[in-house]
Amino acid sequence: MLSRPKTLMATAAALLLVAASSAVGRSSTPVLGSKQAFPNGAGFGKVKPRHVFLGGDPTGDVTSVSWHSWGSGHSTGFGTGWCPGRSVASGHPCPVSLHVYALANCHRRRAYTRMAFYFKSRPSSRWRLGAKWNVCSGTPA
Repeated sequence: MLSRPKTLMATAAALLLVAASSAVGRSSTPVLGSKQAFPNGAGFGKVKPRHVFLGGDPTGDVTSVSWHSWGSGHSTGFGTGWCPGRSVASGHPCPVSLHVYALANCHRRRAYTRMAFYFKSRPSSRWRLGAKWNVCSGTPA
């Protein structure tokens, strides 16, 4: 049996360890959602992914992504994606803006849990919302 001073020291050490591990979890760099959310996708569960793919048709595939303000409450990534024409097959490459936000715990990791895709079909056109996703669960937001 431990003496009272040793018990207090052991308890204090355990509390410090828990506090330190909690602080590391809060201060760690967030990832983009969860890789379980889009099993055939790319970039999820990673920090600042250069390639983000939902795992379906080309309109959910964005390459050469450059992120701004990663780690803050929201971040924006710019890359190249696929704008559909009258159909996905008649589409063309175009600029894409990814907006990630809603930092939270996602499968035991600090992550951006929401993402919105914006497309710019022509240089003179406005950004158009493509879709919003819960990138922790893989469901539309």
